[in-house]
Amino acid sequence: MDSAGAKSVMSNDMKELHEGKEETSNTIRGHKAAISNPNTGEAAKENSERVIKELGGSDTQEAVRNKPVSKQAADELYGTRAAAG
Repeated sequence: MDSAGAKSVMSNDMKELHEGKEETSNTIRGHKAAISNPNTGEAAKENSERVIKELGGSDTQEAVRNKPVSKQAADELYGTRAAAG
């Protein structure tokens, strides 16, 4: 029963980490929208750029990190299956 409890705690920790990443991604997405909005003032745009930088930049977004690579790019990064065989 002890291991089941440990598993539950680990699952909750992983869930919190994932939700935190999503929240950061959503925050960055909102600030990027503010920057591209022509009705947003310059001071607000500068603030949004600062916030994005503090959060780690656009590369921290879930969509960017989890973006699948093309077969050609994967072959260049990891090699082909035929070569591994």
